[in-house]
Amino acid sequence: MESRVHNSVLANKQTDLAWRQLEASVACARAFSRLLLDERGETAIRDVLKLNERIFRFAQEDRCARLAAERGVEVFDAVLDDERLPEKFRTVRLPQMRERIRSLRERLTHQTTS
Repeated sequence: MESRVHNSVLANKQTDLAWRQLEASVACARAFSRLLLDERGETAIRDVLKLNERIFRFAQEDRCARLAAERGVEVFDAVLDDERLPEKFRTVRLPQMRERIRSLRERLTHQTTS
């Protein structure tokens, strides 16, 4: 997913296929986290939480915000919300992440319309 986002700024990667691959990579990243939980159960929880944090950090980058605003591709959608993850993540951390992304996207919207 990260390489697809990085490629999205390259002129030779501005094709319909490249955009579809980028969109699919978000779903694939989320599915990978789910697969880890399906196959490894509780032993994968820490890894999935780390992946979620990595995706969250990446989703805060300017290029990801621009993709969300200009192309409707939200990298943050790759973060997995699953009942097998700790309650504290789902009730505290995930809402914090969502609010931060919402705030960043809203700020970008205000900057581009002003």
